[in-house]
Amino acid sequence: MRVYVPKHSGFCPGVEDAQKKILLERDKERKIAVLGHLIHNTRYLSFLEQKGIATLHDPAEIPADTVVAIRTHGLRRDQEAELAQRFELIDLTCPKVKQLQLYIQRHASQGCFVVITGKHAHPEVRGLVSYARRCLVVEREEDLVKWLAAQGTEYPDLAGFRGVLVVSQTTGRREAYERTLRSLRKALPPGYPVQTYDSICRITSLREAEALKLQKKVEVTFVVGDRLSSNANKLYNVLKQADDRTYLVQDLDDLLEQAPDLDSCRAAQVVSSSSTPVFVEQEIIRYLSDL
Repeated sequence: MRVYVPKHSGFCPGVEDAQKKILLERDKERKIAVLGHLIHNTRYLSFLEQKGIATLHDPAEIPADTVVAIRTHGLRRDQEAELAQRFELIDLTCPKVKQLQLYIQRHASQGCFVVITGKHAHPEVRGLVSYARRCLVVEREEDLVKWLAAQGTEYPDLAGFRGVLVVSQTTGRREAYERTLRSLRKALPPGYPVQTYDSICRITSLREAEALKLQKKVEVTFVVGDRLSSNANKLYNVLKQADDRTYLVQDLDDLLEQAPDLDSCRAAQVVSSSSTPVFVEQEIIRYLSDL
């Protein structure tokens, strides 16, 4: 079978940089722990564990002589400050996420109420919220509808603020971000300042566009990514909507367990999320190429 891999498949630059930094620190034979998942990929967390890099979820579990790595999604502002008092930190926050954190902080200090489109429970979003004075997270359209209804004509949540800033989780859905922006501009009183900052990662958008092009050349598409990964699920949903013969697989074992019928397939696409390591992608490519 012929296998196509689109441009920008796999680790994004932010994850590549995080991997280089943490493995370099490991080469110095230092004890390292990551608070939370460095990236959302179970296979990669196992890889780090084999390298002696622990993944911990409670700061109380971290030994005193440990170097603590901040995951690519970033941490809450208060949590990062607390850790900095007790440990040496390696900041592996994705540069785009860090830039967005500081952008929110600056505009919040200037009197902006912040609206973030993204998933309430996602670690990146929880971190972003901590940089705002007051914040609304819009995960679904009804979140904004309910908030607007609760405001009535007085908008009590905006009292004391000079305007609204609308941003998105960096791996968020563009249509959700743009819909929220349009709805706010329409609903708020005429002339009320609504600022925006397009924070959606360009790499994820480019990957989607390239994968949609290649999808027309193949009979089946495999999106390789962990089900914990926001950008893997987003990529899968975009491609599944375009062609039903699209599968989300975590690794080769998962592909074999799903057992799609490939007998009539002459060409397949393999596209990996930003948090999928190359060794997982290559296992699947080798398997399909041998069919």
